Amino acid sequence: MQHIKEDNKAPDTPPIRGETMSKRREGKMKALREHSSLNPRPDRVTDALFEQDDFFDARDLVQVKYEMLRRAREEQGKISEIAARFGFSRPSFYKLKAALEKEGLAGLMAKKRGPRRRHKVSDEVLSFLEDLQQSQGRLSHRRMAKRVLEDLNIKAHPTSIGRGLKAGKKNLGERSRPGVDGCGPPGIGGRI
Repeated sequence: MQHIKEDNKAPDTPPIRGETMSKRREGKMKALREHSSLNPRPDRVTDALFEQDDFFDARDLVQVKYEMLRRAREEQGKISEIAARFGFSRPSFYKLKAALEKEGLAGLMAKKRGPRRRHKVSDEVLSFLEDLQQSQGRLSHRRMAKRVLEDLNIKAHPTSIGRGLKAGKKNLGERSRPGVDGCGPPGIGGRI
């Protein structure tokens, strides 16, 4: 016998050895949340499969996306109507279709948001900041950000400056450690 939970239309499934229903549901919810795959609007999924079969879970965003694309391919109906049954818009459908074609199932998973790497505090900016520190001594990150804006016409937040300098030192440390391979002060692995 199948029970459908009213708040998200996800059916209860029998527990696995010694597991309670709520424990199993909590575990799946936690995993979906951790992988950014928890559907924020499972109530918008009205397709019959998600209401009738306990295999289909409206909370699983990747599954909902895949089933929407599969259903559109099977039915050959109006994309806007099919997308609406799965809680998506027509433009979202086409974006997801392109992502699936390009990347496979991985294309349906959420991507990490925000910049992938530092982009304002480039190597050029780091070099400028290192020269600035050598010529003027220790400066605050706020003062450095002001000089970067004045001299290079690049707006960078003082926190970004600090993070960039910290990352730059780590990278510099990997390339030339003091006292190794002729680098560093004389007499400690450096030239005498």
